[in-house]
Amino acid sequence: MNNPDLVGLTLEGAKAELTKINRSVRIVETFAPKENTTIGECRVVKQTIIEDYIELTVSYF
Repeated sequence: MNNPDLVGLTLEGAKAELTKINRSVRIVETFAPKENTTIGECRVVKQTIIEDYIELTVSYF
């Protein structure tokens, strides 16, 4: 199965792409050391394929 490159997409855009190909997703949030906030645009910074799902690491910009 071909998995799309989702790095750089917004979280919503990445989830939409995974829905198209019927893949499960797990979201991991990461924050800057001095800011623990979910304000700003959420984008995928890393993706990992783990057996039957894709893990997306996201950060806010």
